[in-house]
Amino acid sequence: MIGTRRRLTFRPVRKSENLYFTILTFTFFRESEGGNYLIFGCPTPLVPMMVLVYFFWQEIALFRCKRYYATIDENTVGLFAVSEKPEALFVELLAVAPGFRKKGIATLILDLITASAVKSGKELELSVFRSNIPAQLLYLKNGFRKKKDKKMSIILRKAP
Repeated sequence: MIGTRRRLTFRPVRKSENLYFTILTFTFFRESEGGNYLIFGCPTPLVPMMVLVYFFWQEIALFRCKRYYATIDENTVGLFAVSEKPEALFVELLAVAPGFRKKGIATLILDLITASAVKSGKELELSVFRSNIPAQLLYLKNGFRKKKDKKMSIILRKAP
């Protein structure tokens, strides 16, 4: 992880790159846990329609967010999007490229976002699918605690 920390850089997504950001997000999530977090077991004939819905939803959900690439040697290894709420910074999206998982990338991204939250005097929040146990464990390991249960997700919060 130390070598990764030295080479990992963060860069804001330009407006002209929003579609590319969404394509990468889709690719990263599609290739995680067999795609179960993205398509929710959707029947195969409906998958193309679900992809269009996903792209449309992403653009609406992330419209007012600050989006970032996490890169190592010009390769995009992670993506994240953050929105600012009155009481907290909210991590709307965090994804790591499949080939770079389990190397500390997500923790480094969370460290950067946490530092930003501390600087602004806000808490940090995110939502995670109930079925995404690896992500839940990552967030708990990084100091997040359960704030609220929802039907399909859990809202986690980390105090500054």
